[in-house]
Amino acid sequence: MDVEGSEADVMDGLEPHLHRLRPDAEIAIEISPKRLARQGRTPDDVTAALHTAGFDRYRIENSYAARRYAQRRVCPPHPWPHRSRR
Repeated sequence: MDVEGSEADVMDGLEPHLHRLRPDAEIAIEISPKRLARQGRTPDDVTAALHTAGFDRYRIENSYAARRYAQRRVCPPHPWPHRSRR
């Protein structure tokens, strides 16, 4: 999901429907902590409902610097604290 800073709002709307997803569903969300902070929200505000619904949460570091794209290096996902099993 990449909705240009509205990720928390989308997750607020999606939360009541998470139980309807298939057990093998995966959701990828691009989160900008700085943009969320301007809204008075945090990355955990975006992912808390997923955690509560039993999704495992991972973080993938990303840099939009041009030199990073030239390196073609992919950062592996790292478990987000408080992982749970679905």
